[in-house]
Amino acid sequence: MIEIQVYLHTTLVMFSPDGETRKFNFQLPAGSSIKDLVESLKITRPADSLLFARNGKVADDTDILVDGDKVHIMMPISGG
Repeated sequence: MIEIQVYLHTTLVMFSPDGETRKFNFQLPAGSSIKDLVESLKITRPADSLLFARNGKVADDTDILVDGDKVHIMMPISGG
């Protein structure tokens, strides 16, 4: 198992384990990807419609996570 820090932005906070916390620690099996994290949190948006940062750098949902990673999950901003 690995333990990572997860930061949920904007309305994604509703998918935190307690439904209110933006920043929390989360455990996943070793070898898990960001997509696996999204699925474990039961985020209902497809992973390819979200933005990710891992340890301060833009990340892809196929990135494999390691113990101690910090992952931000965000929705794209749109406007008109």
